[in-house]
Amino acid sequence: MASNLTTPEETTPPTIGLHGIIIGGSISGLSAAIALRRAGHRVTVLEKDSTITEKLSRGFRIAPNLHKILCEWGLEAELKEISSKPKTMNMLSYNNGTYLGSLTWDKEVLKETGGEFRLTTYSALWSLLYRETISQGVCVRFGTKIVSLKTRSISPSVSLESGETVYADLLIGADGVNGLTRKYISASAVPPDDHAHNDKSCGKDQPAYGEAKHGARIESAKFKMFSASIPKKSIINDPQLAYLINRRENDMFVWIGHEHSAIGFPSGNSSDFFLSVYGLESGVQARDLQHVLYGAESSLLKLSRIASETFSSLTYAPLIHESVLETWVDGSLVVIGEAAHPLPMAPF
Repeated sequence: MASNLTTPEETTPPTIGLHGIIIGGSISGLSAAIALRRAGHRVTVLEKDSTITEKLSRGFRIAPNLHKILCEWGLEAELKEISSKPKTMNMLSYNNGTYLGSLTWDKEVLKETGGEFRLTTYSALWSLLYRETISQGVCVRFGTKIVSLKTRSISPSVSLESGETVYADLLIGADGVNGLTRKYISASAVPPDDHAHNDKSCGKDQPAYGEAKHGARIESAKFKMFSASIPKKSIINDPQLAYLINRRENDMFVWIGHEHSAIGFPSGNSSDFFLSVYGLESGVQARDLQHVLYGAESSLLKLSRIASETFSSLTYAPLIHESVLETWVDGSLVVIGEAAHPLPMAPF
C-alpha cells in the first residue's frame, strides 16, 4: 500500500538560483521571505534585534487581502486558532458615549475580496509567520546589524557591523520607517557610479541619508497617540465596562470626537482588550493618557485608569507624517511595508 506521507524533501521548494536578502524580520519581512521561498528562491532574513519584542503585545487587524494570502499558503486552520472574526464596528460619541451607529462587514464585499477581516495580536501573527518561514527552509539571522548596502553594484551586498559581507541577487528592505533601507531610497538621487563604488557615501553635493528631500519626517505639533493592552478580566468585572466584551462577540468600538478619537477591540485568544487613543498634546502632562482624555466619556476615562494602574503596556508616540517616496526601488533594492509606505504609528 502506497504511503500518503510527504517527505521533507518533497515539501521544500526547489532552488532556482536566485538569492534574496530581506532586511528586517517584521511581519512584512517574514511574509516576503515565505513568498520568495515558495517561488523557489534562496532567502536569508537579517534582523538587527536579538528578539522581536517592540510590538508583540499590540493588537493587530488582519485585512481581507492579507487573510486571503495566508489561506492560499495553507495557514487558514492555524490562523483561526490565533484570531477572531469581528461582526460589527460600533460608533460612539467621544464626549458622552452615546451610541451613534454601527458598521457591519458586508458579506458580498468580503466575498469579492476573497478573504475575511480578523483580529489577532502582533505576537501571534508574527509567531505563525516565523514558524512557516523556518519550515520553508529560510535562514533567519537575529542580532545582525547592517551598516551599509551596495544596491547598484554588479554584485549587490550588505555589509554587517561584524565586518562580514553577504552577497545576493536581490535586496528587500522590510526594516520599517526608521530603517536603513528607506534612507537609501530617499537618497537615490546619488549618481549610479557613486553607489557602485562606495555605498556609504551620498556624494559631496547630495543630502546625507535620512536628510534627503524625499522621505523627510514632519512631526505634528499637536496630535499624539497612546496605545494600551488592558486585561479583559479588569473590564468584565466592571459593570460599566463589561459591555465592551459582552455586547456581541468580538465587537469593535470607535469613539468619535472633535480633535480626539479612540478605537478598542478584544482580540482573538488574547486575554487583553486593545485600546488606541488619538488626541492633542499640551502642557507638562502630555504623556499622561488621562490628561489627554480630559473631557472624554466616563468609560474611556475608566479604561485609562485601568491601563495606568495595571502597567498594561501603555505606549506613547507623536503622530509623524512621512513624505511619500518617489520610488520604492533603487538598483537591486526594493522597500516594502512601512519602509515603503509608512502609516501613522498605531498599535494594529
